[in-house]
Amino acid sequence: MRQLLGASSILLFSILTACGDSGEPPAGPGESGSGGDILGGGIDPDGGFDLTPCRDLPSAAMTVDFSGDGERLLVGDTLGTSAIDTRTWAVERTAADHRGTVYGAALSSDGRVAASFGEDEVVRIWDAPSGKRLAESPKIAGITAFARSEEGGVILVGFGDGTVKALDPASWEERWSVDVGEGPVAPLIASPRGSLFALGKDRGTQLRDARDGRLVGETTFGDRVGAFSPDGTRFAWAEDDDVIVFEAKEGIPERAEVRARNVVQALALGPDTGAVYVAHPSHIERLALEGGAVEMEYPATFSPRQLAVSPDGTRLAIASQSLHVYDTGSGEVIYERFANGFVWTHDLDRTRPYVAFAGAGQPAEAWDYETGARLRVFPRPAGNQHLVAFHPSGELLINHDGVGRYYDLEESDPTRTVTYETDEDLPTTSSSDPEWSGNLRMSPDGTLMLGTHDANTRGIFRVFDAATGARVATFPGFEGNQTAWVWSPDQRLIAVAGFAASDDSAIPTTYTGIAVRIHDAATREVLHELVGHEHPVRTLAFFPDNQRLATADERGSIRFWDVETGELIEEFLERSSGGTGDIDIHDGEIALSPDGRYLASAAANWGLTPGHTGTITIFDIEKHEPVRRLYSFAEANMGNVSFSPDARHVIVGGVPGVRVYCLGDSPASPSPAPPPR
Repeated sequence: MRQLLGASSILLFSILTACGDSGEPPAGPGESGSGGDILGGGIDPDGGFDLTPCRDLPSAAMTVDFSGDGERLLVGDTLGTSAIDTRTWAVERTAADHRGTVYGAALSSDGRVAASFGEDEVVRIWDAPSGKRLAESPKIAGITAFARSEEGGVILVGFGDGTVKALDPASWEERWSVDVGEGPVAPLIASPRGSLFALGKDRGTQLRDARDGRLVGETTFGDRVGAFSPDGTRFAWAEDDDVIVFEAKEGIPERAEVRARNVVQALALGPDTGAVYVAHPSHIERLALEGGAVEMEYPATFSPRQLAVSPDGTRLAIASQSLHVYDTGSGEVIYERFANGFVWTHDLDRTRPYVAFAGAGQPAEAWDYETGARLRVFPRPAGNQHLVAFHPSGELLINHDGVGRYYDLEESDPTRTVTYETDEDLPTTSSSDPEWSGNLRMSPDGTLMLGTHDANTRGIFRVFDAATGARVATFPGFEGNQTAWVWSPDQRLIAVAGFAASDDSAIPTTYTGIAVRIHDAATREVLHELVGHEHPVRTLAFFPDNQRLATADERGSIRFWDVETGELIEEFLERSSGGTGDIDIHDGEIALSPDGRYLASAAANWGLTPGHTGTITIFDIEKHEPVRRLYSFAEANMGNVSFSPDARHVIVGGVPGVRVYCLGDSPASPSPAPPPR
């Protein structure tokens, strides 16, 4: 199915508006029948912890569709399906029930009901403003294409054996079935109101009535790229570099033909009759139907997957890993959302609902996680950024290649720049790589930076003056490597994890000298050395009370320690040395809620445990049990996590973006508290 859907650059759906009036939605994730173990939200079996995906920030765009009034844009990606308000460009809501990549998504004509189809072979219908699920099909094995007919009142599904079936969205029973010829069906494209649908075959196109499957017309022209006009009176199909526009009526008379300059990967028709939009590997062209002249070019990143033109013809949306929206007349960018690859780091402002994050080779961004509004895109660096941190003053620090730049979110240029003092007298190691610099941690009061700014992390770690970049202290480190470091909330202690040595393989499997050291931040003295983990400790978190430290190794074992005595308080979660758990924390992170009642873990599994994928788990510390466990999928490893200062949101970052979860108002939800800085 991946190959077939990948060969098709378009999957457009039409949605049955009446689904919005179908009554109460079915049980959500975590309620009866779901078990709670999916990438979504819901209430745990004890009824105590309501965790729902609110919105996804940058992710890889796979599909795009405008509402009938053009005021909402639906984007399907590798995290979920998001509704974006095109007046403010805020992410309104994300539906994240699919367990896998969303291959297609579209809006009803009034923009209130959305439908999506994903890698999990399940069709889901949901309320776009709220993200509530309205209907869900059973798994449809062998499906190769999907559409929804608003006027026909059916779900249309195509299969690899050449059949198309119409399913009742209430019962999922078959209404009718037709054999459209040998070979897989892809794509299925419904007209805007859904009275007709077009389907692609190998070197052929058919137009059919969605109410009974009756053949309206067919042609031997066309491959697997097509689109309807916004008013549904025309449809276009492409074959290699040729595009033909047909009348959407009996016999499908040909209206116009143009030749593009390259193979067409996706196409769209505007509301007028004069132009067609065609996608090539690096850009989109608007071609005049009379003569085929190129009227405008619109750049795109990567290879465009799908195009959508707003009903009034003024905007062109492009899904090409990143999301681009252009003014069709001027060619100017209206909105862009970059796929951030792996989000290495994110941080929350302590007084405002702002999150900043940075990815691999992509610009750092700042968003309002409550409204979904993007606040700022910062200059793109040449390599990776390994720190974004909000200063207590509200400035945002972005570290890259040994240089820290502080930004006021309202100003375009940095307010100040800091160059960290280098260690030229220290030998470099085989791991030297300028792109891996900048792994620093800001102290709670914003005056100091802890960690390393260059590639040599063996043997030492450092403290720098955050204002000048001068090195103010050097601490003894681990001979092998440091794997994690963190300040205590009161800035009195520093915890550093590491190991003495490992085997020489590219991905080591044996280690010696695994430990966590607690230092006095003022005197640099080692107060305690915590020993017991059998695998390298990848993440650390002090409790808000400054009395306990949580440590987690890469296999998912989590332990709590008394920082005053250095004694082990408990093995909160233990994995055997020979086995692996389902929350492996290799390149992952743990975080504590502001009141210390809950622990969140984000695990980027990276295939280290066969049969398991990345997970986000919320533990009730007192009850010693997970209250929510959210499985992601191969393309969405979530590697960093944090609670918002008011404890009403959980933010996770990883591949391929950032997801914001909203916590409900149930009694067991963490109560608002100051952030543990």
